[in-house]
Amino acid sequence: MEMSSKLITVVVPVYKVEQYIDKCLTSLIVPKEQLPLLEVLVVNDGTPDRSADMAREYEKRYPDVFRVIDKDNGGHGSAWNRGLKEAKGKYLRFLDSDDWFTTSEFSRLISRLGSLDVDIVLSNYNRYYVQTEETILHLMYSEKIDQSFTVGQFDWSKLSWEMLNFWGCTYRTTMLQKEYPLFMEGVYYDDAILFIAPVMLSKTIHVFDATIYNYLIGRPGQTMAPEVRKKHLDAWAKTHFQVFDFGIKHFPDISEPGVKSYIYAIFRDWLHDSLVRFSDLPFKQSKAMTDEWNHHFVQIKQICPDISQATLTIRIYQTLPFPLYFFIRRIISLFFPPNYH
Repeated sequence: MEMSSKLITVVVPVYKVEQYIDKCLTSLIVPKEQLPLLEVLVVNDGTPDRSADMAREYEKRYPDVFRVIDKDNGGHGSAWNRGLKEAKGKYLRFLDSDDWFTTSEFSRLISRLGSLDVDIVLSNYNRYYVQTEETILHLMYSEKIDQSFTVGQFDWSKLSWEMLNFWGCTYRTTMLQKEYPLFMEGVYYDDAILFIAPVMLSKTIHVFDATIYNYLIGRPGQTMAPEVRKKHLDAWAKTHFQVFDFGIKHFPDISEPGVKSYIYAIFRDWLHDSLVRFSDLPFKQSKAMTDEWNHHFVQIKQICPDISQATLTIRIYQTLPFPLYFFIRRIISLFFPPNYH
C-alpha cells in the first residue's frame, strides 16, 4: 500500500453554513510550501444551501489539498465518521464549519508535527462570543510549555476541564480510526466521546504553546446553548452513556495511576451531573432515564468500587426508593437548579 505524503488531515462537516464557510476554509490556506502536507476533507452532509458549492471553489483552486465528499444527510456525527474513515494524514483535526483556525498558528502546528511522533498534541484555543464580540483565551494545559510526555509522566491535574476535545487537540489518525465508527450518528453532542477516548487510547502527549482553534459561541440554535441542551436532554444522555460504555470497555487496559484517576474523575462528575439533570424531568421520564443510568452505574462500580460514595446525590439515590429520591432532588433543585451549560 502506498504511504500518504499528508502530514495532517482537517475534517470540516458542512450543513447550512453559507455565512461562515469562507472564513473557515480560508483559515486553512497555509504557506504554499506546507500545502502538500495538508489534506482538507469537506464533508457535505446533504446541505440544501450553497455551502458545498462554495467549498468546491476551494477544491478547484487547491485540488491536491481540498476534497469535497458528498453524502446523504446523517448529522454531524456521521460527517465526522466519514472524514475519520477517509483521512490519510498522519495526524487529524476536526474543524466545525462555523469556526476557524488562526492560520499563522496552524502553520506553526504543521511545522511542529513534522518533528513529532506522538498520539496527541494539545494546544490552546479561543472562544469568540457573538453577542459581546469578546474573545477569551483558554489554555488546554495550565502551563505554557513545549514538551512531550508519556501518559505516565503527564501531569493530568494541569489539563483543562475541556479535557481532550477537538477545540484544543490534534490526534494521531490511526489511534481514532481503530475505533471507527467513533461518533454516534443522528444525535446532538456526538463529540462527547472525545472527552474520554483520547485519554484511554493515547500513550504519548505533546503540549504545544500555540492558539489554533477559534470557537464561535452564541450562534442562534447552537447546541451548546443551555436552552437547547435542556430541550435535547435525551440526546445528551445517549452520548454520555456512550462515554460510560467506552470507559467501561477500556478501563481494564489502563495501568497508569494518573490516567485511572483522571477517568475516575470523569465517571464521578458525569454520573452526578446526569442524575441531577434527569431529576429535572417529569417523574415517568426521569425514572426511565435514571434506570438506564443505573445500568451503566452498576458496571462502573465493578471497576471503580468507591464510585458509589463519590457524591451526596449518588449516595442519596442508592439509599432511598426512587419516588422519595425524586422528591428530595426536586426540593434541592429549587435552591440549586441543574446547570445546563
